[in-house]
Amino acid sequence: MRKLKKFFIPCEENNFRPQILEGKFLFYLLIVTAILKFSLLPLYLYLPKTSLFAEITKSALIELTNKTRQNNGLLPLKENPILSEAAKLKAQDMLSKNYFGHKAPEGFWTWHFIDELGYQYQVAGENLAIGFLDSEEVHKAWLNSPSHRANILNPSFREIGISVLKGNFQGNEVYLVVQLFASPKIVQAKESEIKKIATPEPKTQISKTEIITPEIAKIETSPIITPAIQLKEVSGAKTKSLPFLKNLILNYSDFVQKLTFVVLIFIILLLVLTVFIRIDIQYPDLILKTFVFILLLGLFFLIDKNIILYFVPHNVLIY
Repeated sequence: MRKLKKFFIPCEENNFRPQILEGKFLFYLLIVTAILKFSLLPLYLYLPKTSLFAEITKSALIELTNKTRQNNGLLPLKENPILSEAAKLKAQDMLSKNYFGHKAPEGFWTWHFIDELGYQYQVAGENLAIGFLDSEEVHKAWLNSPSHRANILNPSFREIGISVLKGNFQGNEVYLVVQLFASPKIVQAKESEIKKIATPEPKTQISKTEIITPEIAKIETSPIITPAIQLKEVSGAKTKSLPFLKNLILNYSDFVQKLTFVVLIFIILLLVLTVFIRIDIQYPDLILKTFVFILLLGLFFLIDKNIILYFVPHNVLIY
């Protein structure tokens, strides 16, 4: 206890100069903090080259979407595998035909893929993103767009499907994200209709609401086109270490930020104690060195993940 007291607290035993502020301890602490902070840069340069990126991005986007909805008093969305498959078909279609939008060059909308898989819905919406390196980067970009934010916070939606595909788009190797929202249609058959199963009536066109664009989604009969180029399907990657790695990568930035903040507050309090516990005994060299450390550590704290990602070369687009 005496050693801890001499190390952390200004007292007579250390001549009111805490040992933590002496020597090179603060310098080493600053180096460790810098390494922890800027290790995010190689992480975001390497991670998109792995298949793990897609699975992390997919699960993270669902988690981020539901967290945003719950913070706004809305029910969370349930992932539907049919919607995820439709999202994958949409992503494959865009990469194979080298376009980025809700409407294919042939003129049919995303709802065509949902219809082909037999998913009946009341309303549906779609968010697209391409070229991003981080799940939160994608989510924040969507939230900053009124139409995409409206999809995420639409109270009518009940289910979600996401696909993350890696492929070549306009000469660049990128990740393409397709996020689909929908509310399944509830079909209630009447007793008189059940008796007519042997002679079913012709199907009528189902109206569908498209959330992002003002146009009404049109049902097309064009077949789904199989991609002519080889696409790397990574959205279904599974690994036993995924939960640990996902949590590590998703929470790493927040962990470093919180750690930096705690150390910053602790050193500030320590400096205040050193100055005021014995106002008649002052050490300008110790005060100046600690003050410089606080300024540098504060600068590190202000450099968050978004600033680091800004310096990683990548072109992003949402639709």
